[in-house]
Amino acid sequence: MKTMKFLLSTVLLIAGITGLKAQGYQAVHGSSYIGSLNALHNPASIVNVPSKWELAIIGVQAKAATNIVRVENFSIFSPASNSEYRFLSGDYKRKANAQANINLLNGRVAIGKNSAFSFGANIRTYNNLKTSGYNFIDTLDNIGQFIDMNTEQQPFSLNTVSSGWLELFAGYGRTVYEDAGLRVNAGANLKLMRGIFGNNASMSNASVVPISNTNPTQYDVRTGAIVHGYSYNFDQWNKNNSNATNIRNFYRYSLGGFAFDLGAELLFKSQAIGSVNDDDSYYDYDLKLGFAIVDIGFNQFKYGKNSVQTSGIRPGTTNVVINQKMAAVDDRAQFNDSLATLVTTMSTLKGYTYKIFNPTRINLNADYFINGAWYINADLTVNVAKFIAGKNLYVKDLSLFSITPRWETNRFGAYLPLHVTQEGNFWVGAAGKIGPLVIGLHNLGYIFSQKTIQNGGFYMALIIKSGGNSENRGDRRLNCPPRKQ
Repeated sequence: MKTMKFLLSTVLLIAGITGLKAQGYQAVHGSSYIGSLNALHNPASIVNVPSKWELAIIGVQAKAATNIVRVENFSIFSPASNSEYRFLSGDYKRKANAQANINLLNGRVAIGKNSAFSFGANIRTYNNLKTSGYNFIDTLDNIGQFIDMNTEQQPFSLNTVSSGWLELFAGYGRTVYEDAGLRVNAGANLKLMRGIFGNNASMSNASVVPISNTNPTQYDVRTGAIVHGYSYNFDQWNKNNSNATNIRNFYRYSLGGFAFDLGAELLFKSQAIGSVNDDDSYYDYDLKLGFAIVDIGFNQFKYGKNSVQTSGIRPGTTNVVINQKMAAVDDRAQFNDSLATLVTTMSTLKGYTYKIFNPTRINLNADYFINGAWYINADLTVNVAKFIAGKNLYVKDLSLFSITPRWETNRFGAYLPLHVTQEGNFWVGAAGKIGPLVIGLHNLGYIFSQKTIQNGGFYMALIIKSGGNSENRGDRRLNCPPRKQ
């Protein structure tokens, strides 16, 4: 069914599901040995790190979850050309979320043992899609057959938002309180951003009624409204220009934005009795609790020339008419031309400035030292962007809750994150650290299954750091001697 496949493919394209997918090196959250990558999870985390300086030369993280499509016969050990995809059948609400970041030269420098600053550049994208519940099977040939299966599911709705941006950030953290048993660190990041793309599409309150004495049954479309928009810089891409010119124009016609992060960490110090000659326990703790609210801010965009919104349905608009009008549609301009013949009012959004709020969220983290080099970490993410954005568009983070046992020293680490996403996916991941290289999978199904590539993700980072400790105050855990009996 060409029309349905085009519409579904358009939705997925707008949502950016197949592109790059945000800050989420899940396994190392809470680690005191990787401050540079944790600065955007909690800006206070850069303080209690033994090394004088640290630089993540490059890091890449990508994560996705969807119940719309399944990619089959795909393995990281076999060519992608062997894979195929299909839309999943069933009666339920559809969702798709994808996010990614590229971290470039994310660094941390200690200013003594009580304070530090961080910096870096990042490329980030978030993509969210959700629909009302509907029944679907992949043998449908036209919209009428789809409605036949879903007369009790009305009204139909769909919403998708995508945002991608460049950001430069700088952060500062310091110890604000300390006594014999407790240390409190606080920090903040400031981010200057450039919105690279901001796309959104929605269909709301779509409903139909059957037309009597028709065989097969036809349906009259009575209500519905559509919005689809994209950022103006896409209009500057011209296939007749060089790639360098297109990239330059793409950036030139983007707009600026800003965001900031705030965070704190409470470190409950070890009460173990050490040697009178041992002064290497400054960074040790029995329990570390972190609280942060991050990505408070937004990107700005201008709508492109084919961005429109509609209201009302013209009399005589039936499923048969829609099939006929949309049969040859294969781009936005043609879609708009056909859409204009079906709706009462269609207005352009070209030139209007709009905001997409960043995935503002509260990060709660607890890191417990067990013994030797063993820890266990718990991490909770609470999305709050919708409360801050008001009537504006926003994107949300996919993470919800994870528990990560880990064995970790300064140079080596092994991590086993158990992760639950906002959409209810349960993933068992794994990660490792060998010297400067950190690499991991959000979902081990990438290795053991050929049907999970659409649910999961990966991350890797190359990190170099100083050989000495801040003010020569060491951390006895660097060499993993036993601490508790």
